[in-house]
Amino acid sequence: MYDTVNFRLPSTQISNFDVERTVQYLNRVEIRQKEGQEPYCIGYIGNNYRVTLSNNSLTLKGSLHKYFKGYSLVPFELFEVKEAIQMLSDELHLDIKEAIVTRLDFGRCYFDMQMPINEYLKLLYPFGHYKKHQKHDSVYFELKTGIRSLVFYDKIAEMKANVNARPNIPENYLHSNVLKYENRFMKELGRQLKGKGEKVLVSDLTDPIFFQKLIDWHEKEYKKLDKSNILTF
Repeated sequence: MYDTVNFRLPSTQISNFDVERTVQYLNRVEIRQKEGQEPYCIGYIGNNYRVTLSNNSLTLKGSLHKYFKGYSLVPFELFEVKEAIQMLSDELHLDIKEAIVTRLDFGRCYFDMQMPINEYLKLLYPFGHYKKHQKHDSVYFELKTGIRSLVFYDKIAEMKANVNARPNIPENYLHSNVLKYENRFMKELGRQLKGKGEKVLVSDLTDPIFFQKLIDWHEKEYKKLDKSNILTF
């Protein structure tokens, strides 16, 4: 399932682009300016997506899953992804389908694990060019180039630590062991997921073939690093 989806829409791709008009659709707006540069606006769509708006582009950073569902513990089906993208477009009064995706997190929650999540994290070992490091209830496998990483973490612990997410934990999961495994594509998404010279667009996110490719990648990368097969696909 998709989680974080950051994207950028150059102003040249927006017909009749008007910063002042778009700002009125944002909340918690701030005007900022770096020395020697033009001012820009920062605001939010809903409680999740941070919007940066300048004369050159519009960028959004946040979780598409949380934007649409409120939290990322529940399934996020492909038809809902399409609805979420349309909802963002409607709120911004802009067509975002041709925006360029600059970061993409794709993951899945594994429910009712028998042991505490930290016990499973100990069973994961680095492979290839991935380097492993652990922080609190999370394990990261990262490439030196920074283009992508694999992340495993205790989903319930993460939600309990977030004052906004804590109320969204279903009561029957408060004391459950839920493992979240994510593939995070941080840079050069087009080259990795579509081919040299290509870009990943927001419209690609609803393509069943593209979605299946991410599912296959998710399973393939996991099987390379864990020979004990603690997860079932």
